Amino acid sequence: MASCSILDPRPQACIKRRSIPGLLLQTFLIYAVCAFIAYIVRVIVGDSADPWTSTLALQGTMALAAIISINRDSMSAAEVGLKLPSHYLHVGSILAVILINVLGGVILIGGWFPPMPHTHRSLLGNIFWICAFVPAVEEFFVRGWFQTATARALAKTRKKRVILLSAATFSLLHLGWIFRGAPLSTTLIIMLGTFLSGLFFARCRQQSGSIVPPILLHTIYNLTGVLFSAGITWVLTHPAPS
Repeated sequence: MASCSILDPRPQACIKRRSIPGLLLQTFLIYAVCAFIAYIVRVIVGDSADPWTSTLALQGTMALAAIISINRDSMSAAEVGLKLPSHYLHVGSILAVILINVLGGVILIGGWFPPMPHTHRSLLGNIFWICAFVPAVEEFFVRGWFQTATARALAKTRKKRVILLSAATFSLLHLGWIFRGAPLSTTLIIMLGTFLSGLFFARCRQQSGSIVPPILLHTIYNLTGVLFSAGITWVLTHPAPS
């Protein structure tokens, strides 16, 4: 079989198909290793010193794992979606992911809520990391490598199954919230939201042939959550005068 790399413009010459159980096992093993590295970094550095160091460790390791997996599976840059899309975002998809996030936030009001910043500087940090860096890495990993490998394994005729597996895997990767102090009920709500939004991310990836639209949609989804959470945090910490 010909040797191929991420820069190979002719991926059909050396396609490697994997089994779905094998892909799922590899995906969750990768995430477990990434989460463990992030935990070690958090213990060494401490969140109080730099709250984003562990995020950088988690996402950076995930990006490296995606690159290794892409080259191991002989995928080209175009095949994993590193190209301009055939079209960008539909208004319906944008409104849908915003609604999903807002509804999830409303349900969480009164219970455990993801901690949000109280200063403009930390809010800008959240917007950069959560709304720019994280979406790019997670979409590269899930919609770039995993969804491409799943589409290979299931063949092009099973597009709906590819979308479902992509969204379900994306959702399960957010199980880590429970290790960040979130109750099980909150974690399940977050996972439901990421599954529903993941359906739109995966569909955008499939229809456009690029990871650019899902990255943009993921950014909108996360930005909605950050602004909604920051607003709720402000209201809870600034009660109306009696």
